[in-house]
Amino acid sequence: MRKTLCSLGFLLFAHALEAAPPSAHCTLDTCKAGTVALTYFKKSDPYFRCPNRELTDYTTTIVGLTALQPAIGVTPNVSEKTGEPEYEGQTKVIVDTLRARAGVRSFDQAVAMCALGANGRRVTVINAPAEPFYNPVVFVFDESLKATY
Repeated sequence: MRKTLCSLGFLLFAHALEAAPPSAHCTLDTCKAGTVALTYFKKSDPYFRCPNRELTDYTTTIVGLTALQPAIGVTPNVSEKTGEPEYEGQTKVIVDTLRARAGVRSFDQAVAMCALGANGRRVTVINAPAEPFYNPVVFVFDESLKATY
């Protein structure tokens, strides 16, 4: 059975030149299918490999929103029920919708279904989003894991 996983976070990309290792990078805006990439991971900037797009979209959004809040001087209240920062208005609607689509009740439940990413994994881009601002998830193939995520 082929495992399909989705990536979260940012990747450093390089164009494939025969079997040469990646030497340059591109952004989510400029990478295309077939680009060879190296994954980027730091404890302060993590990504998760999730089994489906819905979990990826949800975890990516929560990690991004959570990282953004301290940068703008906001200390969020974390919900004991969902394990995510509490939001109001349109942000709450978006987060609630993503959680429901992912089929989970909490961020912890979602993360338990995913694997933590790793830095420097050589991958090939399979599908990059047309509008990366609204959909920052890039699907890649990891030859060493024999998996897409």
